[in-house]
Amino acid sequence: CYPFGLVFKDTTKPLPPPKKVNLTFSSDSTDIQSDSIKVISLFVTTLDSANIRSGIFEFDLDTAAFDSVAVLKGALLSNAGLATGHDTTHITASFSSLDSLSGSGELLKIVLRGKKRADTICTSILNPKLTVLNDGHRDSLIAYKLHGICVLGIVPKDTTHKGFAGSDEWKDIRLAITTNS
Repeated sequence: CYPFGLVFKDTTKPLPPPKKVNLTFSSDSTDIQSDSIKVISLFVTTLDSANIRSGIFEFDLDTAAFDSVAVLKGALLSNAGLATGHDTTHITASFSSLDSLSGSGELLKIVLRGKKRADTICTSILNPKLTVLNDGHRDSLIAYKLHGICVLGIVPKDTTHKGFAGSDEWKDIRLAITTNS
């Protein structure tokens, strides 16, 4: 005779709700020389316990400052798929992974080409929006700390300006006075 028994899951206790996770999406300030290319890294705080497997990052491009843009996978997405799309000024990057993303660090890289220009213009990644998909709606807040990007204009070396300081012809000229030390 063999003993026999059944085990049932205790359904009287509901499962605890998923833990909410706050995410911060950030980048550093940077300068780009006019008519050149620069890679900007976008970082995210820890994704552990957020159970994120896919998402979409979208933003608008300042066409006065940049000729072109490309979005590449960062270290956190090394084993994930990435699809990008854009119209004239709006860029989207969709990512997905079979496994949940974990850790913190570089999520995406943005490759920007500064427009050829004589003046300097400062801007940023415009209208950023990160949408992540997971089970249980574990993200409660996504904060953006995306800092400025300046495209530094090219001033020809043989350019000289003549006139009187304060006159209309000098209104767009930046002047720096330094000591001879």
